[in-house]
Amino acid sequence: MAALLQLGLYLRLLRPSLKSGDQEVLRAGMVRWIKIDLVIQVAILAGAGVYIAIQTSNHVRGAGLVGPPVGAVLGSALPLQVVVAGMLRAIRG
Repeated sequence: MAALLQLGLYLRLLRPSLKSGDQEVLRAGMVRWIKIDLVIQVAILAGAGVYIAIQTSNHVRGAGLVGPPVGAVLGSALPLQVVVAGMLRAIRG
């Protein structure tokens, strides 16, 4: 789910700016994307922390406890590789 959110955000907000070729449009698109993505990343990390806090308060222990929050964080982080590659291509040329 987090990966789809990241890819959707990239395709909808950032990709058109990256393909425009205009430096001002590129800059505006990157700033807009960074602002929105920062809020999403904070929400994902906060949600992971709340999940772990609730689970540990119910005395749930074990390696399976961290599975869902780690999945959300990694699922959100992996598509960022595509975003960074797109940004580098747009900046270089």
